[in-house]
Formats: sequence, C-alpha cells, structure tokens
Amino acid sequence: MTIEQTVEIPADHRLTIEVPPEIPTGRAKAALTLTFEAPTLRDKAKSFRGILKGRGISLDRFMEMQREDKAMEDETDEKAARQ
Repeated sequence: MTIEQTVEIPADHRLTIEVPPEIPTGRAKAALTLTFEAPTLRDKAKSFRGILKGRGISLDRFMEMQREDKAMEDETDEKAARQ
C-alpha cells in the first residue's frame, strides 16, 4: 500500500505520520521518500552568495529587496488593471 501526502517541513524538522484507520495494527515496514517542489526564491537567491560577498549586502537584505520589488510590481499591476 502506498500513502502519499504533501507536507510542510517545520522549523524543528519533525514530521508526525498518521495512517488511515483501515491500516491494520502491528509491525510494518515503512519507507519515506522526500521529493521537493520547485526551488523557492530563497533557494535561488542562495546561488547569489558569491556575488553578494564583499559587497556589504546579506542574503536576508537581498531577500528583503526582492520582496519590496515584488510589492512594487504588484502595486503597479493593480493600478494598471484599474485603468
């Protein structure tokens, strides 16, 4: 039997597995396969570490700048849609 479920891995890196009630109790062999979704912006930004090094900008500041840019783009798109 295969059970699939999409999960968020929390900061403490602990997962709790719940199985359906129709699964019998007793010993069972379990296998866990993690397949990650497309890289997040943070993952992509990590590749810029070498570029950012020595330029006085941290990865966190870079990410903040990306969020600010995205907010500005969204605001511009909303204004254009209203016209």
